[in-house]
Amino acid sequence: MLSCLHSLYDDRIYWKESVSLQKYGYKVVHVGVSDQEMDLITPEGIRVIGIPRRKPSRFRLWRILNEQIFSTKKSILNKLLAVASSLQSDVYHFHDLQIIRIVPQLKKLPHSPYIIYDVHEPYPFLIASQKGNLLQRCCNYLYSIFIDYYEQHQSQFCNAIIATEPIVANRFSRVIRPALVHIVFNYSDLSRCDVSQKCYDFIYCGGITINRGIFDMIEAIHALHLSGVHATLLILGKFHESDTQCIVLKRISDLSLNQFVTYIPAVDYQQVPQYYAQARFGLCLFRRTKENETIMPIKIFEYIKMGLPVIGSHFGHIAKITTAHQTGLLVDPSDAVGVAQQMKRLLNDVDMQDQFFRNCSIASEKLNWLQSEMTLLDIYSRLA
Repeated sequence: MLSCLHSLYDDRIYWKESVSLQKYGYKVVHVGVSDQEMDLITPEGIRVIGIPRRKPSRFRLWRILNEQIFSTKKSILNKLLAVASSLQSDVYHFHDLQIIRIVPQLKKLPHSPYIIYDVHEPYPFLIASQKGNLLQRCCNYLYSIFIDYYEQHQSQFCNAIIATEPIVANRFSRVIRPALVHIVFNYSDLSRCDVSQKCYDFIYCGGITINRGIFDMIEAIHALHLSGVHATLLILGKFHESDTQCIVLKRISDLSLNQFVTYIPAVDYQQVPQYYAQARFGLCLFRRTKENETIMPIKIFEYIKMGLPVIGSHFGHIAKITTAHQTGLLVDPSDAVGVAQQMKRLLNDVDMQDQFFRNCSIASEKLNWLQSEMTLLDIYSRLA
C-alpha cells in the first residue's frame, strides 16, 4: 500500500483493505507519510513504514517558496519511490492522486510489479467545483481538465483500477478495458457493541466541517428544544478548521446547549463502535453542494451497520441509500425547524423506530465490508 495524504492507519487503507489482505495470507506493507520516521509491525501483522513529512517553516515567504518552487511534494514522492522500490513488492496498490506521477517508474522496475490505483473520489470534479472569484474558478476549471486527462493517461500504466463508487469507475472505463475497472464500496467493517443504556439520542461521527452540517445539527437540536423536546447529541470527530471549532463551541454555549450537546475529539478507529452503541439515531445533514451531491458518504454505511436509523439530507447518495433500504427520514438540512420536526417524529414513533431498526439489520447483511472484501480478494487473485 502506498499513500502520501492519508493516515498510516486510514480506515479504508489500513483497517479494511490491508487487514483483509493480511488475513488471507498476503504480506502487506503500508508506506506513507507521518509526523516522524517509523518502521514497525502492527498487532495486525502489517508492516508500517512512515516517511517523515517536512515541518513547515514559520516564515510565510519561505513556506510559499518551498511549496511552490522547491516542491516538497516531489521530495516526498521521490522518497516514497525509493522505499517502494527497495521492497520489491509484487503489487503496488496506491491511494492518492499525487502518487500517479511515479507510476511509470514503478511499472519499469526490474521485477515487473502489478500496479493498482485505488481512486477514492472524482478528483477533477472536486477541483472544478471549488469556490472562489471568477479568476479562481476559471483556473480551477482549467486545472480540472488537465487533471482529468493526466489521471486517465497515467492510469493506462495500471493493471487494475479500484473505485469507491460507479461515478468514479465510469470515468476510467472509457479509457481502459472495463474488465480492469472494479468497484470496492467503502462499506463499514465495524462491529456492534452492547451497552446497558443509551446516553445520547443522536450522534454524528466523522470529519467536522460547515458543509458537513455541523451548524445545521446544532440549530436543529436548538429548534427541537424550543418545541419542548430536550434531545441530546454526541459529536465525535475532528474539526478540519480550528476556527470552526471555536465558533461551534461558542454557538453551543450561546444557545445554552452545553448540557445537551457533547463534543469528543476523534478517537482510535477501533473505539468508534463504543460511541455508536451509546446513541439511538444517526445524523447526516450534509449541505447541498456539488461535492456532497456527488460523493458517497461512508457515514450512511456505518449508521446502517451499527443499527442506527438516520436523519439525512434529501439529495445525492444519502437520499438514494436511505430510500432504497428504508433506514431513516430525509430532510432539507437548511431548514432547522423541519429537521427538528422529523427528529421529534422519530423520537416519538416507536413503531417507526422498530421498522427502521429491522431495515438496518437487513441492509447491513448486504452493505458491509465482507462483501467488499470478497471483491478485493478477487481482484488480487486475477493478478496472479
